Amino acid sequence: MIIAKNLTELRKQAKLTQQELAEKLNYTDKAVSKWERGEALPDIIVLKQLADMYGVKVDDFLYEHTQPVTPQTPVYKKRKIANRLLVALLSAGLVWLVATVIVVFTLLFIPKFTEIFLAYLVAVPVTAIVLLVFNVMWGKRYVSAILVSVLVWSLCCTIDVLIGVPNSWLLYIIGGVLQLLVILWFLLQHIRSKMKSDTAVK
Repeated sequence: MIIAKNLTELRKQAKLTQQELAEKLNYTDKAVSKWERGEALPDIIVLKQLADMYGVKVDDFLYEHTQPVTPQTPVYKKRKIANRLLVALLSAGLVWLVATVIVVFTLLFIPKFTEIFLAYLVAVPVTAIVLLVFNVMWGKRYVSAILVSVLVWSLCCTIDVLIGVPNSWLLYIIGGVLQLLVILWFLLQHIRSKMKSDTAVK
């Protein structure tokens, strides 16, 4: 019953319904309900998954607490965010390092090939992709929307410059449509998230 109480408390703190938690764990909501009623226990692998999800230790499920179990202290959260940001920025920096290496070596062996500086232009959408991947794993939804927008417009610009054909400005029409879709997607996700939060509170 102690484990059941802690499982329930942490789920509610995470603002998840039993159904949402079940989907994340690939279990049924009936299984989650049994865990929280104390009729069954999740195995150790599931407990580890839950601990990682909530930002607590597995031991925190096993003991009765005088105060509610709180996932992660503010200091721990700040350090975790800083570490993730550092990893993302280092990865983005690696993209620009590769671009610089390509430019330098090309100019060393083919000095007249000044078009190689376009490698920096290509590095912009590649950087957006790298940051987007990390943000999908760790970041906020609105940051993903911003990064997708940067990716869309930088790709349009890069293709326009590299192809250099007449009427290449038409690419920006595609970019505009994609931008509109990004905005609509962000608004839809925001509405769905708000509805889920309201349901969890009820």
